[in-house]
Amino acid sequence: MASPGHIIDRAGRVMQTYYEPSELKVISRGKNHVTLHLIKFPVPNDVVDQRLVGWMEKALELSGCKDVKINIPKSLVRGHTYTEFSITWN
Repeated sequence: MASPGHIIDRAGRVMQTYYEPSELKVISRGKNHVTLHLIKFPVPNDVVDQRLVGWMEKALELSGCKDVKINIPKSLVRGHTYTEFSITWN
């Protein structure tokens, strides 16, 4: 499988394949963490947010990450200007 960095870099392009229009940006990145912002999405929805969490979690696990944790402190659904995915792993 690809490295976690490669998966994160490809996430925005994968999103655009399934959701149009959509835009996902890497805001910060470290050895065992990343923060992503979903700044454009056709119709924000809690179910879609959780679907994205599941996709990201499984993709990172397949790339060798352990104990993946994903939080959504801000969300388009809750009136924020973006959805934030705060991701950590070992």
